[in-house]
Amino acid sequence: MKKFYLSFSLALISSLAIGQKSIITGQVIDTLSNPLPSATVMLLSAKDSTLVSFAVSDVKGVFE
Repeated sequence: MKKFYLSFSLALISSLAIGQKSIITGQVIDTLSNPLPSATVMLLSAKDSTLVSFAVSDVKGVFE
C-alpha cells in the first residue's frame, strides 16, 4: 500500500510540474535608455537554437 501512495504522489507531483507555464517580461531599450517600440524579442532553445516563442514590444518597449 505504501508503494501505491508513493507512486501516486510522484505521478501527481510530476503532472503538476509539467503543467507550469512561465512568463518572461521585460523592456527593450537602446544605448541611451530610450524604449524601442516594435522590437521583435525571440526565445530560442539553448539546445539547438530553435524558436520557442516570440513577442513584439509595445510603444514603451515593453514585451511579455
